Amino acid sequence: MPIKLSQNGKVLQVSLIPRGFKLPYPDLHEQTPISLYALAKAEGVNNFENPVAQAMEAFYQKRERQWYGLITRDVIEKGGRGVDNKGRLHLRVVSFDGIEGWEKTGEVWAPKAGYIVPTSDSDGTFAGLFHEGTPVPIETLPFEERDGAVARWEANGLNSKYLSGAYMQERIDQKQDNGKRLVGREFCPGSDVLGRFSVGLCGPSLVFGSDWIASLPPYESEPEVKLEL
Repeated sequence: MPIKLSQNGKVLQVSLIPRGFKLPYPDLHEQTPISLYALAKAEGVNNFENPVAQAMEAFYQKRERQWYGLITRDVIEKGGRGVDNKGRLHLRVVSFDGIEGWEKTGEVWAPKAGYIVPTSDSDGTFAGLFHEGTPVPIETLPFEERDGAVARWEANGLNSKYLSGAYMQERIDQKQDNGKRLVGREFCPGSDVLGRFSVGLCGPSLVFGSDWIASLPPYESEPEVKLEL
């Protein structure tokens, strides 16, 4: 069952069946049309009770409960402002990289590795998990503070079964792969350390493939799951 993304009259259709295991990461990046933010938003509909979430779980079960990862259509690069006094790394982010009419570029502060926790607006309502349109979490708690992270999810009415982590390099070496990093996430619900998903913001842009890593290719038929971005 595919996803349909629509924006400003443009449509992208994305398969929910991972393809390309063993392909190099750059090939998987080019294969998929979906950004991590769009995938996470689709999966989070109805508090994770939806066909997208069910498809990800079903594929995990089909693999006999072995974790798997998906490369998304995002690129991160070192920003120009270094690390702030909170330890956050300044990044330049490109989502829907290279896709005409969809590509978005911005700059954000990335928190340290840890559990992704929800943030709230000034009135206390749930604001989100990621910087708008990017794969970068707004806030994290250290992996040692799992109970606190679970409490934050539940206080915001989110299904804490989907508590997830994020990791990244503290610095991006401009000399390595031109300083570009690919983005992806691992589906590892059996992990008590990283959470149900583990968002990776540090994949090198030149790397051999893996038996565990794939991406979601385009889908050509009429979609059944629709998401307005």
